[in-house]
This record gives sequence, structure tokens and C-alpha cells, in this order.
Amino acid sequence: MKKDDLDLKIRKAMVDMSEDVQPSDDMFEKIKSQIEFEQSRKEKVVTMKRNRKMLKVASVACALMITTVGVYAGGKAVGYFGISSSVYKYKDVPTIEQMEKETGIRKAFVDKFANGYKFDGAVIEDLNTTGSNGDTLDKTKAMNLVYKKSGSPEIFVDAHKKMPSEIALEEQDGYRNVEVNGIKLFVSTTNMRFVPPEHEKTAEEKQLEKEGKMTISYGSDKVEDKKSVTVAWEKDGVRYSISSLSDEGMPEQTLIDMAEELI
Repeated sequence: MKKDDLDLKIRKAMVDMSEDVQPSDDMFEKIKSQIEFEQSRKEKVVTMKRNRKMLKVASVACALMITTVGVYAGGKAVGYFGISSSVYKYKDVPTIEQMEKETGIRKAFVDKFANGYKFDGAVIEDLNTTGSNGDTLDKTKAMNLVYKKSGSPEIFVDAHKKMPSEIALEEQDGYRNVEVNGIKLFVSTTNMRFVPPEHEKTAEEKQLEKEGKMTISYGSDKVEDKKSVTVAWEKDGVRYSISSLSDEGMPEQTLIDMAEELI
């Protein structure tokens, strides 16, 4: 692949989270070097595709999914960097033993939710927090599960051991709290605007971002507005989330009810 093409694909996969926090050149080069390494090892062609909900925009390279997630202003970590297979590793719900082997987490997940959503598949993600220069702060393994229901948006369930450099949910803006079975849930609905890489923010978009009412994500062929709904919580040193991305936005209570089945 030509260098300019690779640069463009990486930049298209970067998530612009605020005016004040931008991935550094060092971080960009780090991501590019990781992709180039996989290219030389696997001799695959890099392709682009949007992967998952909310704050994740993916670049698929050599059958690997490279993601940058959740950039924050201040705190310990600037963001996340994750790599997972684009092909399901598990086509049946992972057992407790498989979960423990893969992630160190002893946790069982449901095959079907009460509302009809059924397990579709799962992958293991190599996840790490990153500093402002793209340096790795902490590493862990995450289980990413996908649930589907005919005529409805996909649901994504993530679980990983909390890393020391992760920002506490209590310190993040934009959440409301709901307590279920003694566990505090952090619930948010985010307006996502996917835009082409050459898009220049309007004054209105800048103001909406400043007010926390919109997140701009680069990499789409056209301007698209979506609503991301997420419910996150922590239990026994593990961070969980259940989320969706759709045109209208899934009702928050739907995800709260589903989260209750997992607690």
C-alpha cells in the first residue's frame, strides 16, 4: 500500500473528540507503525470500515481491527487503542472458563435477553490506554459481544478488567446515574455526527461540541447523524458497557433493563 493511502486511512479512523484534545503526531506514527507491521506480517490489504457504536471508529487492517476510543481532556489517559479480529472467535456464548482464560474475568453472559435480542458472536480485544504521545500506559484483554434482533439496531456488550490509568466513570461528563441491584449505572445518549475526512466544522458544530451535545467523527463518505446510547458500570474491578448506535437512538431504559440482566 502507498504511504499516502495508509496515512489517509489512519486519519479517517481517528476520532475528533474536542477542539482542545487532538492525537499527537507521535501517536499517529505509532498507530501507523502498528498497522504497517501487521501488513508486512500478514501481507494483507488495508480496508476501511466503520465498526462499532458510540466512540469507536474502526480501520480494518490485515483482518485486525484498529480502534481509537474515548479521548478525554485531562486525567490519566488520553484515550484507548484496541486491536481485535474482524471475525468472530466465539459463535456460542463464551463459558465462564473461556472468559477467565481469555480476560481473567469470571463472568457468564446471557444467550438471549428478555426483549428478544440473541447472541450473534464475540471477539477478544487487545485493549490499552494511551498517553498524549501515543505511549502505552496499561494493557488488558476485553471480551466484545454482539447481540442482534430482527429489525432492530445491534447491541454491543463489552467487559474488561479496569486499568489503573482509566478515568473513573464518576469523573466523566455526560452521564446520568441509575442504581440497579445496588450497582450504579452510568447512562448517556450522545449525538454522533460522522463526516468525510475533509469536513471543516461549522460554527454551530463547534458550539455543540463545546456544550457536550455532539461528537464529530471523521471517516464517513457523507455527513450522517446517529445517536449513541450507552450504559456503563463497574463491578468487582471489571468495567462493563452495553450500547447501541442508530438513527433515532434506542430508549435508554431498554439498555438499562438489559444491563440489569447482566448484573
